[in-house]
Amino acid sequence: MNINPHKQEIMDMCAKECILGYKEPIKNIIQPSRKQLSRWGYSKHSQIIKNRIKQGNLNIEDKLGIWTHSFIQGIRDSGMFMISSNYMRLSLNSYPEFLMDLKEVNMPFQLSKICRDELIGISKCNFLYYGIENKNINYTEYLAGIFTACNIINLYNCNWLVINLYKSPNPNKIIGILNNYKISFKIINNKIFISPFYGALFFKKMPQHSANKIINIKKPGIAIALGLIYWNKARNKGQPVAPVKKGILPFSLSYATYFNRKILNKNMDINQLKSTIGIIEISNELKNLLQEWIASH
Repeated sequence: MNINPHKQEIMDMCAKECILGYKEPIKNIIQPSRKQLSRWGYSKHSQIIKNRIKQGNLNIEDKLGIWTHSFIQGIRDSGMFMISSNYMRLSLNSYPEFLMDLKEVNMPFQLSKICRDELIGISKCNFLYYGIENKNINYTEYLAGIFTACNIINLYNCNWLVINLYKSPNPNKIIGILNNYKISFKIINNKIFISPFYGALFFKKMPQHSANKIINIKKPGIAIALGLIYWNKARNKGQPVAPVKKGILPFSLSYATYFNRKILNKNMDINQLKSTIGIIEISNELKNLLQEWIASH
């Protein structure tokens, strides 16, 4: 069904208002009254407006910051939320940093009182529905959403980022994207275990408190070895085989420390280390993230 062009613009204006919390009047169009909007079905939180929000492409990305539709799809696909028709519920114990990020977002939403099992309700939060039907996904932003939603679990005396596939509505999609990015992971008891090294690479695409949670992880699973491997993937010709300084890649040590801890020695074969961990090649997307981290550190 074709919609009058002016009505389409007004529908888009209403959808933007529901997400951003303020109206951006359309030039050269007489603004309809609230009564007229209600007659068209364009009232705030109406199903027509919600459906328009889900389609995305409202040209508001510059106002959303990192909360793009691709990022939002990532956190939704992670299984972080328990979603009903009118609100979402979130574990306060599992995601305190995300709730801190959410409270700093300059967009409308409401938090309920904490209920049993330490669950908190999130309602009238239309930006978390933005673009969920849009198929044009930026997969780097999508994975940033996935890593934002990861739990941290200790296994074998190391800490890992964990995605619970049982809770995810799209587990095969997540596995496929991780494989496309050549990210090393293990699946144990229907949970994906990933080194925090990878999550840290996406920190610029994540909200601040959630990013800091990952960057500050203690005893990150195989991250020190990954720093050595990926340094050799990303380093320029003539640079040493170990990072030139601590932190030039996530959780990496300095050149001297790798030798002093006997992680690296003159007879060590980096390719053998890659094979042991299961890293065969590096994707262009991951290489770009590595170079971005090195440039900023």
